[in-house]
Amino acid sequence: MCPLPQPRSAPAVDSRVPDVRLTLFGSPAVVHAGVESTLPVNAPASLLAYLALAEGWVPRTDLAYLYRPDEAESQALQYLRLQLHRAQQLPWAAGLQVEPHRVRFDVGHDVATFRAALAADDLDAAVRSYRGPLLAGYALRGRPTFDTWLELERLELQSRYRGALERLAEARLAEAAWTDAIDALERLVAIDDLDERAMEHLLVTLVRSGRATEAQRRFDAFSDLLEREVGTTPTAATRAALEPQPAVGEQPPAPEPQRPMLPEPATRFVGRAQELAQLEALIDAEGVRLVTILGLGGIGKTRLALEFARRRAARHGAGAVFVPLAAVRDGDGLLERVAEALGIEVEGGSEAADRRLREVLAELDVLLVLDEFEPLAEHAARLGAWLAGDGAARAVVTSRRRLALQSEVVLDLAGLRTDADETGGRSDAVTLLLGAARRVEPRLQVGDGELAAAARIASAVQGLPLALELAATWVRAMPLATVADELETGYHLLETDLMDVPERHRSMRSVLERTWADLSTAKRAALARLSVLVGGGTLAAAAAVSGAPRALLLSLLNQSLVQRLGPDRFASHALVAQYAAEALADDPELEAAALDAHAEHYTERLAAVAEHPATGASEALVALGDDLANLERAWLRLLDTHAFERALQVAKPLFDHYDLLGHYRRGGELCRASLERVGVVDGRFAQALATTVEVAAATTARERGELAEARGFAASAAERAGRIGDDTLAGRAQRCLGDVLQLQGAFDEADAVYERAVAAFEASGDEAELANVLNSLGSMEAMQERFDAAEARFLRCVTLFERVGDELSRATALNNLGYIADARGDAQEAARRYERSLEVYGRLAYPRGVSSVKNNLLVLYGTLGRLDEAEAMGRESLAIKEAVGDTLGQIVTLKNLGDLQVRRGVPERADAHYLPALRIARDAAALPRLLQVLVAYAGALDATGRCELATAVLDAVLRHPVTPPSLRDRAAALRPDADHEPPADPERLAPVVERLLLAS
Repeated sequence: MCPLPQPRSAPAVDSRVPDVRLTLFGSPAVVHAGVESTLPVNAPASLLAYLALAEGWVPRTDLAYLYRPDEAESQALQYLRLQLHRAQQLPWAAGLQVEPHRVRFDVGHDVATFRAALAADDLDAAVRSYRGPLLAGYALRGRPTFDTWLELERLELQSRYRGALERLAEARLAEAAWTDAIDALERLVAIDDLDERAMEHLLVTLVRSGRATEAQRRFDAFSDLLEREVGTTPTAATRAALEPQPAVGEQPPAPEPQRPMLPEPATRFVGRAQELAQLEALIDAEGVRLVTILGLGGIGKTRLALEFARRRAARHGAGAVFVPLAAVRDGDGLLERVAEALGIEVEGGSEAADRRLREVLAELDVLLVLDEFEPLAEHAARLGAWLAGDGAARAVVTSRRRLALQSEVVLDLAGLRTDADETGGRSDAVTLLLGAARRVEPRLQVGDGELAAAARIASAVQGLPLALELAATWVRAMPLATVADELETGYHLLETDLMDVPERHRSMRSVLERTWADLSTAKRAALARLSVLVGGGTLAAAAAVSGAPRALLLSLLNQSLVQRLGPDRFASHALVAQYAAEALADDPELEAAALDAHAEHYTERLAAVAEHPATGASEALVALGDDLANLERAWLRLLDTHAFERALQVAKPLFDHYDLLGHYRRGGELCRASLERVGVVDGRFAQALATTVEVAAATTARERGELAEARGFAASAAERAGRIGDDTLAGRAQRCLGDVLQLQGAFDEADAVYERAVAAFEASGDEAELANVLNSLGSMEAMQERFDAAEARFLRCVTLFERVGDELSRATALNNLGYIADARGDAQEAARRYERSLEVYGRLAYPRGVSSVKNNLLVLYGTLGRLDEAEAMGRESLAIKEAVGDTLGQIVTLKNLGDLQVRRGVPERADAHYLPALRIARDAAALPRLLQVLVAYAGALDATGRCELATAVLDAVLRHPVTPPSLRDRAAALRPDADHEPPADPERLAPVVERLLLAS
């Protein structure tokens, strides 16, 4: 064999050729020297398109795996050299640069224009540059990894285009530019004509712009489309966009299916309604004759294919035919098995037999179900040839890997649904599990405990049907709860000795071992390293952690060993990850490399957040929400390896993440785990890190309402910071301590601590930290109803936060200024400030801020007599605070909801709000808030005839030394006959609170 020609080497300089430009959106094309031509569908042209989209240097190994993922690296690189040589012969490839280990193609293209427009927030330009899906209609025969990469790129760019259209429509709606808004929404609907949310927005906009007739026409057409494609009707929200529409008639009952050629399953079919509808739509699509159900072993591919065939058989003149292929190993065997199942004889050589089968399938209206095709993947081209053209036959294939045919349409199959349905009924996975359990143990009683355990099992195996069936076999030996406990430690229970179960499915381990044995060494190593990801990750994270080329990862995706959870979210199935983790644990060196790579990737992401301006940091932190478990694992790896300096660099964005998303209990758990690792380690970095963690621990404890614990952490942090001589850390710790002290009513102590922090930050010139302390001081002064002083603090905060670019904190200061305006009776100014801060909080996805503003609007709307709006605001605020664990915030909102019932004239309903507020305030020892609730509750007690109890409450409040003057005045107004300056007796308060709670 002649040696392959070596591609020409190019100098590493900017070699972009000005008269070459690629069109990659829509139908791909090349413009060269003013002449446009279609981009060829071949490996060299596809290679250039890939390199152009990469917009930089790409390692040769990545490119090699993109085209030959299953070959040895040397062979794959040899193939790449040939394609590079061929690419360099193209007249428009002058910008191709080739170096020994990397390649790039520096050329202009429309995707780069699109990306640049988005980066510049030029939405009009971005939308104009998107002319259709990336490389529309482009597919390489026999290159499934390239095709998978292309599919992911298409989805990612389409997602960004969709986002640009949504933002553009929103902007044009705000300007009442109806025509432009409708144009953007029409483009949005065109992306997916079954996107009901987009259609709903379009209908609403058409109606608002006076085009109701057109809206009705579009609604009718959309209803017909839904009925035709997926057998359903528009949601209530879509119908509400117009006049109510008559319900679309139900589907006629399915005709009795033909069964003779299909095996009869031993158990009933459960769930998969969505997948059955998808299969129906795919197989009926124009030009489609072959659909592959792709999924992990045990995911239920065969069962779904059989059920689909059973339901559809009567629609085919020759019915449905099942063809098992597990024992077939070559193309001739495939032909013989299909011919045998169809009952036809094929004679002559292989070519004649193929021709005969193709002729039969062109005329015969039959649905073929080809089960377990993966051993025959290299012979898939023969199947494609048999089904070529527009003949009558259709085929559904089940496989653990794609067939890599252009004619193939893939349905990715995941586990059964594990969440309850819309009515709160059992999930499909739980239904399957309990049905299987009752076959094993007919006397099984199912109560709430069993349902909860079944849900845990379903979640642990991610709805994998085989795993659910195997777990069910243990109910004769142990309760479901014990099975659930065992499965949380591994999958060793997942096996059975039932004789009517195929041997390959008698244990989950045998399924996984069979899968593992079929993998190359590189793929095994990649899967093992991927097991350190918690809950999956982005493609970039998977590449960084696995150390594998992205092309190899895409190949794993094609084999169903990695699943796509979203546009850029990937994970191994839980059971695959467990098996891979066991393999990783057997190789300590590989395990250490994986954990270090994982830590490096996620700490880099945190470090990038730390470098953002304050506003951008808030948005970047929200974007990390799906990766909190991975951030925690990476953080603890830094501590375990004593990388304290690096940990100190990323500590602030990590712990800000918990505050931003309201994960206070989870944040506290991480703080405790961190202090166990670093708290007793000597050294400046270790002690500075311990101080930072203690401040975070104090903050999370404070927000959970555990003020005594918070005070202990904050005091320890202040002492530790002073000991190591770090003024910035000392200031942060003092501010944190002041926040706790003011909530406990120790205002003088808090004031002194705050002033020390102010002095420290003014001396250092740290305006961001100074503004935070001033905001805390202002909040304390507002609590004491010293509104002038509070307003001055908040106004200075606004200026400082604007100066440092912290939009989130500025919104907090505006919210506080709204509170001041409301307290002074300026409802219009209060509403203006609240709404401005609410817009920022909503945009930055800061739930604590949103709940705070809605609580303030509850009070404002109540004062203005807008009682229903006030109630809605209060309930929304309380729901958010309960969801994020904002315990102290719940006290305030519950108290205000109680006040609203009194304002409505139904004080007897106020107990339902005041009593929980009292209980929380008592348990948290949040004295100032406890006093506020008591005075409000006393009014409700008096209004409902419980005068003796009201008197005891007011007397205790008036005698407490922490009661501020304004609250004392309100209490005195409710008891005009009382001594307004009674002797101090703080001990009276606790018994009165207990009496109230006991009375309830």
